[in-house]
Amino acid sequence: MGHEAWNVVGAVLLLAAALVVAWVLERRRKYGLFKRYGIPGPEPSSLVFGHWLELRKDNIGKAARCRSRPAQIICIVWCACVMIMLFTTQCEFQQNPEDPFLKSLRNTLIARDVPIVSLAVAFPFVRKIAGWLLPYVSYGRFFVLVVDRVRRVIRLRKAREGREKREQGHTVDMLHLMLDAQRKSREMIHGNHGFFMTDDHVVSNCFISLGGGFETTSLALALLIDELARNPREQDQLLEELSSAFPGVENSCEISYDKLQRLKRLDMVVSEGLRKYPPLVFFIARMCYQDVEVAGKILPAGTRLIVPTWNIHRDPEMWLDPEVFDPERFCDDRKTERHSAAYIPFGLGPRECIGKKFALLELKMALAKLLLRYKFSLNKEKEPTVKFDVPLISINPVKNIVLQVKRRSNCT
Repeated sequence: MGHEAWNVVGAVLLLAAALVVAWVLERRRKYGLFKRYGIPGPEPSSLVFGHWLELRKDNIGKAARCRSRPAQIICIVWCACVMIMLFTTQCEFQQNPEDPFLKSLRNTLIARDVPIVSLAVAFPFVRKIAGWLLPYVSYGRFFVLVVDRVRRVIRLRKAREGREKREQGHTVDMLHLMLDAQRKSREMIHGNHGFFMTDDHVVSNCFISLGGGFETTSLALALLIDELARNPREQDQLLEELSSAFPGVENSCEISYDKLQRLKRLDMVVSEGLRKYPPLVFFIARMCYQDVEVAGKILPAGTRLIVPTWNIHRDPEMWLDPEVFDPERFCDDRKTERHSAAYIPFGLGPRECIGKKFALLELKMALAKLLLRYKFSLNKEKEPTVKFDVPLISINPVKNIVLQVKRRSNCT
């Protein structure tokens, strides 16, 4: 896929990301998200996204003239989206893709062979020493820059919310919800019960949400589009469903959340993409609270385990022809046939990814917008399969994903 085509795609992703942000900012009803701290999250309404944003042609032109790498364009879009969801902060990452905060955040996620991190993971008793040394290594400097920026935002927000409270107003975003939960936890501690939520807890959750919210989703979208290019029949089937659900949307921005969630084929395609290519493969961890026997081996209490997501998603005993892209695996009739832990792109149980619904909404919205406007096909230089390495906890394509993009004839 050439720079021009990818930059047009990036412009469409900007639109989709902004529409997702509109949903976040409009939310009012809530459900338990951070169950431990009682932090509520968004419950989508029947909001029509298209009424919230008009992306002018001159803005699209600016994006099209951008010379960023394709993967970088998508990452920038998602990062800006997550920044608004977390902090209600408008970022200029598109105008300045070399922003130190953006570069540092990405480097903390894709850094390879970080000895100090590996040492701390392998030997928990040296973590305190590793923490002292962290700011003096290159990886640590990236990490510290991100954390310092987050702490600064928290300090400014606390000061601002104090003024807004007196003026009977406040900003509702994820940071506000966490700070509100922190205040409630402080009141519970004064009552001699409950758990106090410190600033470190707030910073940690902000960092995880930032890191997990843009690199993983952008990678999942790129790999999903590549699979649809390799499987034109699946692409046509999905386009038929989208065109039927949203007639004329290819020339406007009106996609309703409620209708998007009812699209079975779209859900099946996204689910299969996340099965075949789970972005995070070394992130789900558990600890044994008692001795347990697994496959004839005794795991003593206190043992920490890393769940191998990639291997589980491609286990032939759980998935027939696991290397084949087959959305039919996720039709309603076949969901009950598989083990409950056979599909875990977002983790499992009460500690599953807190951004699951948000990430799925991003993927579905972006994919719908792109397929209604463009046809994706393989480039002559196509690779038989996409090869990956794992620099830290997420998969990373060894080579760039190259595709051909053609605007659909009914799209103006």
